[in-house]
Amino acid sequence: MPWYIPAVITLLWAPYILLVVLVLLRLKSQQIFELTTVPEVTVIVAFRNESEKLSALISALKAQSYTYAKFVLINDHSEDESLQLAKSLTKGNTRFTVLSLPEGITGKKRAIQEALNQTKTSIILFTDADCKPNPGWISCMVGAMQHYWADFISGTVLIDSPKNMFERLQAIELNFLVALGHGLIELGYPLLCNAASMGITEKIAKLPVNLQKASGDDVFRLHESFAHRFNIIYLNHPESHVFTKAEQNFKSWFHQRLRWAAKTPAYRPLSLKVLSSIIVLGQVSLILFLFIFPIWLWLILLSLKITTETILMVKAEKIYKQSYSLTEIVLVGLIYPFSTLVMGILSPLVSPKWKGRSI
Repeated sequence: MPWYIPAVITLLWAPYILLVVLVLLRLKSQQIFELTTVPEVTVIVAFRNESEKLSALISALKAQSYTYAKFVLINDHSEDESLQLAKSLTKGNTRFTVLSLPEGITGKKRAIQEALNQTKTSIILFTDADCKPNPGWISCMVGAMQHYWADFISGTVLIDSPKNMFERLQAIELNFLVALGHGLIELGYPLLCNAASMGITEKIAKLPVNLQKASGDDVFRLHESFAHRFNIIYLNHPESHVFTKAEQNFKSWFHQRLRWAAKTPAYRPLSLKVLSSIIVLGQVSLILFLFIFPIWLWLILLSLKITTETILMVKAEKIYKQSYSLTEIVLVGLIYPFSTLVMGILSPLVSPKWKGRSI
């Protein structure tokens, strides 16, 4: 065997497998923590062109068991009936406030910042307009923040009732990313989170946020919190889960993944850049190995990757209360290196779209 083969494997591939194993060991379910006090909480939702999904969201917010919550819905220049629908569905309900971004100011990040500027509560939660939080979501998030004296909390987001193979593969991919984010927060290296289930204290709200990138209202705030050494926790309990819908076609899936890939060059601090690089190299290096290693060695490395990821996913399924076949999990593991490579190449070259807007 040429001398460079063990060196290349050790540098590009082995750190990823070790990382997956460490994440696997840290995944866990959690209990519901009793509220020590019942503070007023603000839930912020930025929306744009969500007329088909706002009704489900607002119903889910009205169904929250936590009664001391206010809801701020802020419109990012919707071109459909979203604004009128939001006002209609919340009319007469004093817990809801519907705002709109001023002319000349656009984007989800700026919408959230506008809402934060008008928020005075000590705890602020976020979800997305196309999501449905379980009724215990707010109560669970606040209870966990109180129990751990946390400044930032990341919650579990899952795809709701995937109906076909395309949607099920997306659900497995999201489960994998959720598990990575969950485990890395438990390890003390918060790389990933999801804006559909996230909470901060007023101290975090005052931190600067990267407005140069249109997306990343979640991870950039997470990384800024880590850089300032705030206490960051993860919450996973079935009553705290938030559900979203899968992308309905390849085009919308493609642009969503482009938006995700475009954020990674701006990650900070250095330790999180290194972690991100380990994950990316662990996937795309297998494509490189296919051309430079003997086929028998490549098959061994591929098998080890698929096996460790499958074990991680089986555990994730158990604690997130999901169920997918081994065939589907393996298929995602086979596709993921190629999709990671393609998105990495195209993200600097193609402007992704979001809700009818190039970003």
